[in-house]
Amino acid sequence: MSTIDIIGLDGYENAYPRELSGGMRQRVGFARALAVEPEILCMDEPFSALDVLTAENLRSELLRLWQAGDVPTTAVLIVTHGIEEAVSLADRVVILGGDPGHVRTTLPINLPHPRNRKSALFQQITDLVYTILSEKDYEVSPDDIAVLNQGMYATFQPAPASDSFQQAASLSQRKPKSSRSEPFEAFETARPTNLDISEEWAPNQDSPLRYPQLPAVRIGSVTGLLSFIAEDDVDLYVLGQRLQLDVDDLYPLIEAANILGLIELNEGDARISAKGQRFVGASIDERKHMIRIAALSAPEARLVAQIYRLLSQAAKQELPEDLIFDTILLKHFSPLKARKQLDIAIEWGRYAELFGYEAPTGTLFLDRGDEPAE
Repeated sequence: MSTIDIIGLDGYENAYPRELSGGMRQRVGFARALAVEPEILCMDEPFSALDVLTAENLRSELLRLWQAGDVPTTAVLIVTHGIEEAVSLADRVVILGGDPGHVRTTLPINLPHPRNRKSALFQQITDLVYTILSEKDYEVSPDDIAVLNQGMYATFQPAPASDSFQQAASLSQRKPKSSRSEPFEAFETARPTNLDISEEWAPNQDSPLRYPQLPAVRIGSVTGLLSFIAEDDVDLYVLGQRLQLDVDDLYPLIEAANILGLIELNEGDARISAKGQRFVGASIDERKHMIRIAALSAPEARLVAQIYRLLSQAAKQELPEDLIFDTILLKHFSPLKARKQLDIAIEWGRYAELFGYEAPTGTLFLDRGDEPAE
């Protein structure tokens, strides 16, 4: 169970493989490998089959776990064809040749973490690796060695939030700022059972307010999105081009990040919020805690809060999904859309460790392992 917690799989213990995204399935692979406490962890293209946002999220979390000493492994070996991935993660890059297979050269990467992909030194090292790979007869020169050695004396330069490995900064270096005036911070020390959500949001045919829909995205993808949004404004059209996402795929991610208070929007531009900056530098458990607070307080995440409240009030703290359909969803959505909304709410609830779901019986249950603090 400790491995499940470390790797961020809390809340998914009862999920079937078909219910897991590609990123979650990869986490399961990591957990299985770490469960035997290997001295050396070997991974072959561990992120290549994932979408860009999920891959960024997992890379940053793996690096954070390694730097924090949360895993017993003493060395990690990754096989990759991604040059930037290698330079971003590795302390040493071993470049192989073929016919027959052999080691061409080994390059020490002495850049401090978190590494800024936009820094001149990072770009120089990336270009060097590319040159060695593309020119079979290339030999590392004294000038190349001088470039590599510059990293030993490089001072830490804060990477912009668009750099994926800003997420790997340890909490000892980046303390979250307290902001008790922010709306959902009030939930930090109290379990919100005093809110009668079912009454507050009772269906009212005369009300002009429409029941909010949860955007159809996984929290892991939202986490990856933050790696590409800087503190300064970034144009959403440019962001979509960079991620190779059309508006139908990008907008739900932006909407979810905004609902959770992780980004701010202004006339077609987005920037990471103060809360988002704290989220980027947080541990897995702290990220889950922040999502838990936001999901229970954001009006647009009303469905998650209602389900949590109903489960809290139930005698056995579990309910059949049919009750959620009949009392909430089918009053506002078609059967097909209601099913999709419940699936999204289950995904968010699992990530935040608010409630779980048993697919064979269609039962939702309160997460009893890590409830919000009293």
